[in-house]
Amino acid sequence: MAEFFDLETSKDHLQKLEREYAHLQEDPGDVDTALSFFVTAAHLAEWVKDVQCKKLLLNQELIVQICDELANRGKHGASERKKPAVLDTEYDSYCDRDVFEASLEVTLTLEAAQTLGIEGQKTDVLTITTRVLDFWRAHPAFKGGDAAT
Repeated sequence: MAEFFDLETSKDHLQKLEREYAHLQEDPGDVDTALSFFVTAAHLAEWVKDVQCKKLLLNQELIVQICDELANRGKHGASERKKPAVLDTEYDSYCDRDVFEASLEVTLTLEAAQTLGIEGQKTDVLTITTRVLDFWRAHPAFKGGDAAT
């Protein structure tokens, strides 16, 4: 029996994340795709088979925490973390004659922004999603696509 919509492996989920990233590059104001991206990214840790590694990812890795917070803000309107890394999110748009541009912005704590090497606390979603995708692409558990380590 095929799995849910043929997303059967960690590699399948990483490829889903890459497709969502590509959509966000085309339309950085797409709230639906941004939410889907962060939900997918937050749950990639569940594909890690090594229990110690999974615990470290879920409890100590800032980029995973940010994904979790943004996913929960999208689903529930707020994050439940006592010490959040994400302070605020906002939708920004600009319209001038035939030009309409929209972007999604994230305000991080100063500590989170410094840890990620982001200048200032406010940044656009593409900056965050680029860091997230780079993180998961480089993670040993996803290089082979089976999340074995």
